[in-house]
Amino acid sequence: MDISSYKHPDASTLVCFVYDPDALIKNPNVIIDDLEKLSRDELSVRVFIYPRH
Repeated sequence: MDISSYKHPDASTLVCFVYDPDALIKNPNVIIDDLEKLSRDELSVRVFIYPRH
C-alpha cells in the first residue's frame, strides 16, 4: 500500500477496512500492525479487519 499517495489537507486519518468473511487472512494482527506502522506525523493509519475469527 502506498500510503504517501493518500493526501488531503482536511484528512488526518486513513481508515482501511478489510472484509474477510471466509477467514482467508490467517493472522490479521500482522497485517494490522504492518499497515498501522506506516502512520506518520500528518497521517494516522487505522486498520480494521472484520469479522475477526
